[in-house]
Amino acid sequence: MRTTLLSVAEKRRTSGLPGVILCFGLWFTGMSTVLGQTFTKDSYFIPVSVDGQAIDHPFTGGLYNPMHQFIDIDADGDLDLFIYEYADGNLFFYRNIGSPQAAEFDFEREPFEKPPVYGWFLLADVNGDGGLDFLTSSEEASTLSIYLNDGIPQLPSYSLWTDALLDSAGVPVYAENYSIAGVCDIDADGDPDFFSLNSSSGTINFYENIGDATNFFLAFRTSEWQGIRICVGCGLSMKQNRSFDSHGNGAIHFADVNTDNDFDLFYGDLFDPGLFYFENIGDSTNAIMDSVTADFPPPYPVNTGGYNQPTLVDIDDDGDPDMFVSVLFPLIRVNNFYFYTNIGTPQTFEFQLTSSNYLKTLDFGLQAAPALVDVDADSDMDLFVGDLDGHVTFLRNGGTPSQPAFVLEDSAFISSTTSYTYAPTFADIDADGDMDMFLGHFGGKIEFYRNLGTPSSAQFMRETWTFDTLTVSLYAAPAFFDIDDDSDLDLFIGRGLGTISLYLNDGSPQAWSFAFVTSDFLGSSVGYNAKPHFLDEDGDGDLDLLVGSLLGELRLYRNEGPPGNPVFTLVTNFYANTDSLHDAAPAMADIDSDGDQDLFLGSYRGGVEFYRNGPATSVTDQDPPEIPRSVHLLQNFPNPFNSSTVIQFSIPSHSVVDLRIIDLLGREIAVLVSQSLPAGHHSIRWDASSMSSGTYFYRLRSNGHIITRKLLLLR
Repeated sequence: MRTTLLSVAEKRRTSGLPGVILCFGLWFTGMSTVLGQTFTKDSYFIPVSVDGQAIDHPFTGGLYNPMHQFIDIDADGDLDLFIYEYADGNLFFYRNIGSPQAAEFDFEREPFEKPPVYGWFLLADVNGDGGLDFLTSSEEASTLSIYLNDGIPQLPSYSLWTDALLDSAGVPVYAENYSIAGVCDIDADGDPDFFSLNSSSGTINFYENIGDATNFFLAFRTSEWQGIRICVGCGLSMKQNRSFDSHGNGAIHFADVNTDNDFDLFYGDLFDPGLFYFENIGDSTNAIMDSVTADFPPPYPVNTGGYNQPTLVDIDDDGDPDMFVSVLFPLIRVNNFYFYTNIGTPQTFEFQLTSSNYLKTLDFGLQAAPALVDVDADSDMDLFVGDLDGHVTFLRNGGTPSQPAFVLEDSAFISSTTSYTYAPTFADIDADGDMDMFLGHFGGKIEFYRNLGTPSSAQFMRETWTFDTLTVSLYAAPAFFDIDDDSDLDLFIGRGLGTISLYLNDGSPQAWSFAFVTSDFLGSSVGYNAKPHFLDEDGDGDLDLLVGSLLGELRLYRNEGPPGNPVFTLVTNFYANTDSLHDAAPAMADIDSDGDQDLFLGSYRGGVEFYRNGPATSVTDQDPPEIPRSVHLLQNFPNPFNSSTVIQFSIPSHSVVDLRIIDLLGREIAVLVSQSLPAGHHSIRWDASSMSSGTYFYRLRSNGHIITRKLLLLR
């Protein structure tokens, strides 16, 4: 029975296998290339616009719990940005390629090797050498781990100093997981002191640095610093019109908000929608914290779901601190990175909300699942994305086959109040020449939308079918493949338990009939939330299988059998060397028409990452499919390497480029490029067959930018 008509063009919307041999081979992990293919995460290659406005960082993967820190990691005089995501444990880096007065952030995937993060992180110079060291909790206990920066300002390099720093009494310094600690010179004696939170009592631990600027030696002083107790409706944290007293994980931040040369305290708590502000009414050597307000900033205070992380930095270099607030409360899925401009004076602050989405990225909330299909027959691939809240978003490709450009046309192309966690796929199930739509969802069913339009003007109509009433598994994720080569499409369904079900189509292309074969097609589970996607990955004319999973593995099973007799072999658990993304949902297509399959990867964070496929072996000056936004220097590949490696870079305009190899002593080893090049993406292979094993640096100079990265040659 037909119930709903959906038109892409008009944007109308409403609410034992017979004859088949299955064989699975041995596997190995850790590959980042398959058949010579290399994948590069490229967040900016495909422009995306919403309501006529360009999305600044379209394919960085979304923001869910964006714990952040602004700090000048590369010593170039402006503030860079680090983002740590609770959801999948990734630490992301955005380099400031603008200026101190006009920040412009550019995502870089591997600017340097980053230490592991457990619950929170903080960069601070704890040994007085001018480099920014890395602080976090230990993996198994609420102790303080420190990684010292023994690199150079342009290229940090971290090594573990201690995974449980001891105080002067020999007791591990307490640093609670998932509560953000604070470091500042609270007593103006020239060295950093340390503060951590007790979420069970809402109090603050104070550790005084009794060493010096070069010797981070902490003495525990009190677990109730300044008598502060973070509590709704009590003590120094008295609040009105809030009916419960509670406290939980929190974020500590020190900043001199009124430029009186001492540190004030800002605090966000798990259970509070606002921010606490304590003014230091003492001085730089003797702090006296006065509870000013629990509703900061006046007159329009922060008001979110809770667990607000405040940071005050002078992002525009006008002499007064501006404010950023990350919303770490898990139920806030989008619009969770606030920016407040300080329009007051250095002595009298006045914060004005400028944006609730400072890093504009393509974000669908949670559990984004992409699908690519040419829905309008214009020879390029359009993008559909399902999400946790029962929506499917439609983004039309308004570019060309080689220069894609997405425009968001409908954020509720499908919208349901009863189905959740949509996973879309498309297939011409009725062999009428156009693509039909299928939506798996959390409830374990598959919804069917027949395309009653034409290849160039699709009209999707909801129809009842077998899988409306048959519950396959929680988190059903459908995919189609003619596994028995009988000219009709068989149905595969990824299951919440990590296996894949197979339903064989023993009908005809025009009158399908699905028969259950197995609930464990692969013979093993990929963990949880299997998301299958079929593609011809190796270009041999048959379809291989790519499977995403809950814990971020992306498994490739290569089909090495003849048509009708597939032989699937697990090649790798980590296809394309992607970020480890929870609830990884793959979709692949040749989005740039260069003859290979590119990867779109949805995740629990609610965004989509894009990995462009294609090795590069020589300097190229061909016209690029797009003009880069800034100077980029990518991590060489492979790395580590033996004999030769490829270095890729991009420049936004025609300019002189200088790319050199230097050793650990700063000596020039090789000049790879020293010439004028046009705007675009370039690459060059370095032949290091005559070099000794060891660590080297490669340095790019162009357009006033100097970027340095590290590479490792192993014999």
